[in-house]
Amino acid sequence: MSSSSARPSERRSMILEAATRVLSQHGLRGLTHRAVDREAGVPQGTTSYHASTRHALLELVVEHLVVHSALHIEAGNSLIEFAEQLSPPAGVDELIDPMSEIIETLASHADTMRARYALLVGLEPGELHTALTTESLGSQVLVPAATKAFTKLGVTDPERQAKDLVDISDALIWQRTTMGTNTDIRAILRRYLVGVLAA
Repeated sequence: MSSSSARPSERRSMILEAATRVLSQHGLRGLTHRAVDREAGVPQGTTSYHASTRHALLELVVEHLVVHSALHIEAGNSLIEFAEQLSPPAGVDELIDPMSEIIETLASHADTMRARYALLVGLEPGELHTALTTESLGSQVLVPAATKAFTKLGVTDPERQAKDLVDISDALIWQRTTMGTNTDIRAILRRYLVGVLAA
């Protein structure tokens, strides 16, 4: 579908996807209305129609990334279901499978993840930054699910360990999407989880 025949909602979606790619490729400084128009293949001024200021554009992009993370978080359903059904004795292998699947799924959406990282690095602390961190759906869903799993396994301080696990997962996604490394995700998770379960 050409940009000229797209409905307003479709054109807005095209702009947000284009803004995500601009962020991914050029960082926060590269995010301009003109750059987004060019990337989306829409007439100059189209992005300004949907977001008249740069802050308004940033708000739309952050909202888009948060909603997009809601789609990604479906990958976490396996961990949630796992936590619900978990009963000791369960070992490291049972935990590695759902976590590595989540990491691989999120890393496969490289543009979205790189755009998120560009915003996390470039934005000043505040509402938009918080929406991508402590209030993100990843924190709201994955941390409680991992906490539940660790609690059932008798891990000391399960909530803190769950937050650490999510942070490690985020670091692995960062490596995969921004540095292009082919890190052995399962091996790293194994070393961490062996230590947690042995503590």
